[in-house]
Amino acid sequence: MNDINKTNEQTDDMAMIKKTKGLKYDLGQVVYLTSDLNFTTPMTITHYSMSDDHDYVVKWLNSQKKMEYMMVFEDAITLSNS
Repeated sequence: MNDINKTNEQTDDMAMIKKTKGLKYDLGQVVYLTSDLNFTTPMTITHYSMSDDHDYVVKWLNSQKKMEYMMVFEDAITLSNS
């Protein structure tokens, strides 16, 4: 039961960060860098950043099929159909 409570608290924390920062993308959404004009590298939003330096943490598989991640600002990412 403690694991469930901890998960609920983490979910609440993420929802509060999203609301406080006014972020538009949701956890689990697939996004692309705005510079990826051909939408070749899909990335998944895994966390909202608690830092003022970034808005999201995104993860993707590189060409060697290794997981990579980085922190990005909201204006650096887009949906493929935007």
